[in-house]
Amino acid sequence: MNRAAIIFLAAVFTASADWPQWRGPNRNGLVIGSVPLLNKFPEDGPRQLWKSESIPSNDDGGHGSVVMAGNRVYMGIVWHSDKPSEKRELNDLVLRKLGYRNLDSSPELVKKMEEARMNLSPRLRGEKLKEWIDKWMDENLTKSQKQSLPGWIGSRFKKGKAAIPYADLRQLGKNVGRVFPTDQSFRKWLDDEGFSDLVKEQVIKTVPASVRVARDVVVCMDATTGKTLWK
Repeated sequence: MNRAAIIFLAAVFTASADWPQWRGPNRNGLVIGSVPLLNKFPEDGPRQLWKSESIPSNDDGGHGSVVMAGNRVYMGIVWHSDKPSEKRELNDLVLRKLGYRNLDSSPELVKKMEEARMNLSPRLRGEKLKEWIDKWMDENLTKSQKQSLPGWIGSRFKKGKAAIPYADLRQLGKNVGRVFPTDQSFRKWLDDEGFSDLVKEQVIKTVPASVRVARDVVVCMDATTGKTLWK
């Protein structure tokens, strides 16, 4: 959920019926009797009606559907915050930032990808590199893989030898959710696991000096002004 979407929805629903559930009254994504939508936005963009307080989304708040009833906007959020701590945690967010994807079902693809990445010429850059990546993926990915993996594989090829080896990402992935009592114990674990200096540097940089705290929060806002009424 983002504030721009909330502003748009409020503008539509204020002039029409309530939107009491996911995809609307009939769960078909249609607003009955609403103000007609523009075919295109003005050059300077749609007029801003209001701006709400900062409301987290994605990794900091999740994804959800806005509910609109009685000129009130309601949202359910898993509101995350980072609490300073001596502990170090290998959580899902850290693994995603490091570039981990679970490809245990495609070991042959992983092998070919890693061999190609390590053999890439450093002189292959820009448009030439992009053409090479597109050709490699066209020759080596299945139809379903071409829908879900191009961005991830492309980023690994662009990083070249600087990318964390997939075997190390997989080892880190096996330990997702693991909490270390101190930074010292975390660094010792990285040493004991035999990670290279390149990998340790990236992991230590990515793992925050904090732990994530989550709260289930319902927010109620005035659809006319965007003011938070309660949460």
